[in-house]
This record gives sequence, C-alpha cells and structure tokens, in this order.
Amino acid sequence: MTLHTITKIESGATPDPRIETVKKIAEALSVSLDELTK
Repeated sequence: MTLHTITKIESGATPDPRIETVKKIAEALSVSLDELTK
C-alpha cells in the first residue's frame, strides 16, 4: 500500500476504502478491525 493511498483515505478523498485495504491498515497498526473502525 502506498503513502498516497493512506493519505487519500485520511483526507476523505477515498470515502469508502475497500475492506481489504482497511484490514491491511489494521494489521500494520497491530489493532483489530473493530478498534480501527470505532
């Protein structure tokens, strides 16, 4: 995953990221998917 992708998600430019992308972010941060999406 690129920094550009993460930046777009954080800024809201990608309002609905794919679940696979969100799972990768949660894994990289060592948090559960539930914790990340609260």
